[in-house]
Amino acid sequence: MRIYYSQVWLGTNYWKRRYKFPKFTSFKNQKIKKRIKFFNFNLKLLNSTNIIKGKRVQYNLNKTLKFKIKNNKFKVRKISRKNFFQVSKQLKLDLNKRFRNSKKHFFRNSFGLCMQKDSKFIAACYSCANYEKQREVDIVTLERFRKLGLAKILAYQFILDCKRKGLEPKWDCYKDNFASNKLALLLGFKYILKPYNFIIVST
Repeated sequence: MRIYYSQVWLGTNYWKRRYKFPKFTSFKNQKIKKRIKFFNFNLKLLNSTNIIKGKRVQYNLNKTLKFKIKNNKFKVRKISRKNFFQVSKQLKLDLNKRFRNSKKHFFRNSFGLCMQKDSKFIAACYSCANYEKQREVDIVTLERFRKLGLAKILAYQFILDCKRKGLEPKWDCYKDNFASNKLALLLGFKYILKPYNFIIVST
């Protein structure tokens, strides 16, 4: 089971207390109560509306498929210190708050790519979570630019970047996110685990 605490818990209280746990923390079932007790956090006190439950699935990269990118009229760029806040704001990603606690923390632990149309950023793919040499993929595309294959282009480039850096890309998504599951398979990822419980606690 994996529990993700809300931005209020992780972004404000979490970092003020200077705990060193990752924002995504995996628990074995028998350890859940003990870990929650450590945080002095009681799920029973929460109203049911504060808890979002779902099933997620995980993929490992089985083989890197080769794609020919034809007539891509949008520019692919790296997420850099220069465009960081523009990408974050235009795609509503909160890159310095959501998975990392600052811009500095992002570039110390993450890297990614973005896609630009004229002066507007329309899609991004970056590593949202780390474990040793593994990097979990997160992709966002503005709604009116979806179904154009942009996520596939960015994810493929991200995979190549991981390989150049000696890293292993990981794919993790909700079981009912059919588009994400389909894209993972198209990119050469292989389903590795049964769906696991995922809980988002909003405090």
